[in-house]
Amino acid sequence: MPTYDYKLTTPPEEPRSRELWLQHAAGFILFEDIRQSAMDEIDPHISEEAKQAAQKAIDDAECFTDRFATSTASLHHHHFPFD
Repeated sequence: MPTYDYKLTTPPEEPRSRELWLQHAAGFILFEDIRQSAMDEIDPHISEEAKQAAQKAIDDAECFTDRFATSTASLHHHHFPFD
């Protein structure tokens, strides 16, 4: 489903919660758009088996990248920001 078909929920009022909400929303949109772009690059003439393998590889790579991005979020500290 394209990202423009998703509906955002109402953001939280508390500033830090809103900041995290925006980060997650932006990350979701970015990852979904990148995933779709990769899926669109799969050769339509390959076998169904090869197509499924390519789709799995894209999803596995996205999952790894998402986990990596999530794990680096713990490097933030209000006295010593990590940029």
